Amino acid sequence: MSITTYFPDSGDTAAQFTVQHGRQMLLAATGESIDVEVVDVAPWQPYERVADQFRSGRVFLVGDSAHTMPPFKAGGANTAIQSAHNLAWKLAAVLNGTAGPGVLATCYTERHPVGRFNARQSLPGPALSFTRLDGNRPQLPAAEEAPMFALLAGCQYRSAAVFSDGPMPSDPDVVALVEELRGAARYPSPACVGGARGSTPVHARFGQAWLHVVHRCIRNAMAERGRSSSRRAGCLDRRAQYWCRS
Repeated sequence: MSITTYFPDSGDTAAQFTVQHGRQMLLAATGESIDVEVVDVAPWQPYERVADQFRSGRVFLVGDSAHTMPPFKAGGANTAIQSAHNLAWKLAAVLNGTAGPGVLATCYTERHPVGRFNARQSLPGPALSFTRLDGNRPQLPAAEEAPMFALLAGCQYRSAAVFSDGPMPSDPDVVALVEELRGAARYPSPACVGGARGSTPVHARFGQAWLHVVHRCIRNAMAERGRSSSRRAGCLDRRAQYWCRS
């Protein structure tokens, strides 16, 4: 697949990019007279769109139906997979009876801010340097542009399914970025544990179970407080695995 740009402000139109024109462009790009077959030519325009709601009755939106964004920072696929995962385990928990139906509402609460943040952050990106653009190229103010980690895995969830000692943001679409190890956030370090020969990534030690990283002396108090909060929210009511330190 080959992608090129055109500039409507300069009088260019998608109609001028015929199969023959596309073949000529490819030959010019390669600099060699090679056998090229152009199967099809189609116009494409990047969008930044996020649905107002992610659910209507028994229908849930994930992927591009929930949030569409340019591919310049790989945000589209990553955001889609994260949203699908967020819905999948909650839906499974409800169907298995380990969570109340209220947990499904947190899919929107947690993922809508991330969708909006990622869509906006995806407007500029490294891929733009490989594309011919005019003066209308999308840009973000320097103070707003976030690092790639924030876009792909650096957001902290705030919802009724998350126990936190911090206040909920007044604006529900504000994204909290991970700056330290906190609840409802990905463990921020790929550090290894163990000796030089037996070292394994921390994520591998965690395994697949639900995990709380706590100090041993406050484990029981935190667990009971967290379960009580979850029950009130109609969310998870199940013991998690604990990884403790003395």
